[in-house]
Amino acid sequence: MWESIYQELLERHGPTNRHVATAALEWGKVFKEDLSKAEDLMTNAVGVFSSVLGSDDAETIKASLELSGLFRIRGQYPKAETVQREMIDICLEKFGENHEVTISAKSMLSITLRKTYRFTDAEKLQRDVLRQRISQYGEFHSLTFSSMEELGVLAFSLNHNEEAARIFSDLLEKQEKALGKEHLETVATRSCLASVRFNQGRYVEAEQMYRQFLKDSLKTGSTHSDVIIAMSNLAKTLMKLEKYAEAARLQRRALVLGIKLLGRLHHSTVCKVAALAETYIRQKRYVRCNKLLSIAFAEVEQHYGRGHQTTLFIVHRLSQLYARTRRLHKAVEFGRLALFERSRQLGETHPGTIQSAENLLDVYLRMGRYRPALLLLFKWTQGAIRDYGESDRRTLQPIVALGKVLRDTKRFRDAEKVQLYALDLAMGLSGNKIEACRAEFLGMASTYDSQGRYFQAKALRDRLLEDWDPTELNEEYVRALLDQSGTLYRTGQKKQAQALWDKFMNYVASLGEANETEVLKILGKVKKRREFQSPRSLQVRRFRLIGTRKRA
Repeated sequence: MWESIYQELLERHGPTNRHVATAALEWGKVFKEDLSKAEDLMTNAVGVFSSVLGSDDAETIKASLELSGLFRIRGQYPKAETVQREMIDICLEKFGENHEVTISAKSMLSITLRKTYRFTDAEKLQRDVLRQRISQYGEFHSLTFSSMEELGVLAFSLNHNEEAARIFSDLLEKQEKALGKEHLETVATRSCLASVRFNQGRYVEAEQMYRQFLKDSLKTGSTHSDVIIAMSNLAKTLMKLEKYAEAARLQRRALVLGIKLLGRLHHSTVCKVAALAETYIRQKRYVRCNKLLSIAFAEVEQHYGRGHQTTLFIVHRLSQLYARTRRLHKAVEFGRLALFERSRQLGETHPGTIQSAENLLDVYLRMGRYRPALLLLFKWTQGAIRDYGESDRRTLQPIVALGKVLRDTKRFRDAEKVQLYALDLAMGLSGNKIEACRAEFLGMASTYDSQGRYFQAKALRDRLLEDWDPTELNEEYVRALLDQSGTLYRTGQKKQAQALWDKFMNYVASLGEANETEVLKILGKVKKRREFQSPRSLQVRRFRLIGTRKRA
């Protein structure tokens, strides 16, 4: 529609007419097939507005902000930020702080800062925007809703899950009152709340919400992109619940829709290929995964080049595949490539760089190459402390991994120092909440076990298990229980070990058949199937096996 209007006005008035510029701007906003052409249209429109109305006119500023939004979509974040900051300065000088154009410019800058992972600055700016919009429009205005949504996304990005859940729940309640339960914006907010539940580890609840989101998206006639997002998010949740077959089906459907909508080589499509490959790796369907990734890598490398960020998604997944199929030298080659390019282009503490570091660390440990693993962890830890400071949860992750590797290399004194530091840091970050520091407690206890300091290990796990709700069955709980049982056996407290295990197994039996199957799955993940037995029967089986071997 806008194309025909633009062509008609262009023939009638010429390229320097204000109405022609408006039509060009609107056409550029909806022209998705060629973003470079859309950028040309919108740039010309901004030039016309500036020459006809002046660079400080409200229409010129709005057009410039629309152009900055296109820069952001194309990944040109520095250009977008430069334009947005210039517009904010002009707006503050001409219109003042409380004018809607000024507020809109601040909101767009906040989104750009979030896209470049400067979450704290973005959150501060967005809180200011939300306060101004509530005072001007009230709590039930659409602009207020968009600011609340952006603030919730920022809280989610900062891993402030409780705050994000509160913001999205409040927003959902208001949207249901103002817009109705089946409105597109209400459905989108429900999806955001499901993402928070996923981040909190409440996967069953997230699955139900994502299924409802997919159903609502199909019912309300949402765009293909919304349906693709719904499928991808549901598949990600099913992966956590180990429902790999259904996750793979959804990912294949999302991939087909993505290819139709955006093409084979679009960044989003390549990300979906990488997600499907991860599911195949979890299913151990390595041949199919290798075929999928090999074809994708050949096409993407030819189109973008080997060091492009889009190509690195496939490179990262190929490294994981080679590690699982024991082609470890190829895994190291691709893992190093992904880590080097991501750290060079994105920075050492970018989430993508950290994923590559975790993958390469896993490969080094599989090969028994502890020296490069330790060097990698030292560099990662230094970068995290430099960028985030010591009092940040993102700094804690490499410190915990460093303690584990030091323990595995039998450098127990160094491991103990690092893990005690990690435990103190975790307790400080969580406000001395033990339930938030379980991984650190278990790591410290394992180090004490490795040193033969069983009573100290037992004391740590006792402190952990006494506040643990047994209905919260997960890998950490089962691992803590098994390790505690083993420690009691080593210290000669066999009756206490048997009582602890029998108490747990009686509890599992009382859950019913369906839940018992889930617990057995967890047990299998922790210590394989032989640990389904009680400690006493394990000892009997062990001696019978030794006797059989001697007779043979």
